[in-house]
Amino acid sequence: MGESFFEGIGKKLSEAFGEKPLPEETRMEIGEVKEGEKREKRKRSKFSEEHRRKLSEAKKGKKNPNYGKKFSEETRRRMGLAQKRRRRK
Repeated sequence: MGESFFEGIGKKLSEAFGEKPLPEETRMEIGEVKEGEKREKRKRSKFSEEHRRKLSEAKKGKKNPNYGKKFSEETRRRMGLAQKRRRRK
């Protein structure tokens, strides 16, 4: 079977640079690009106050899929454990 596109790129880079590490200047440039991408992603992911309010209203009361449901003791225990794991991260 043929190799994927990314495997081919990895091979080309390793052939070009061999086993030696990338030059410091190149590493800094890559880092700056990656940091810029992260910063842009954080900017894009925020919702406006109005949109957040609309999302909140859309799931209140009878519109909530869990409205009126009773969770078993076991389910509540599992949900609690999941929340504790999320808070630790």
